[in-house]
Amino acid sequence: MKSQANDLYVAVEKNYTGASQNLLRARSTSAGGWERFVLYHNELWTASPSSPS
Repeated sequence: MKSQANDLYVAVEKNYTGASQNLLRARSTSAGGWERFVLYHNELWTASPSSPS
C-alpha cells in the first residue's frame, strides 16, 4: 500500500509498544515481499488483508 500524500509505502510498527504497537505509517521508500498485501472490502465496509497470490 502506498500513500498518495507522501508517495511512501505503508509499514506496520510491530516492535512498538502501547498505543503505537501495530501502527500503520507511510515511511518506507520500498516494500519487501512480506509487506505486500491486498485489501478486500466486505459487506460491512471493513478491509481484510490478504497475501497476494
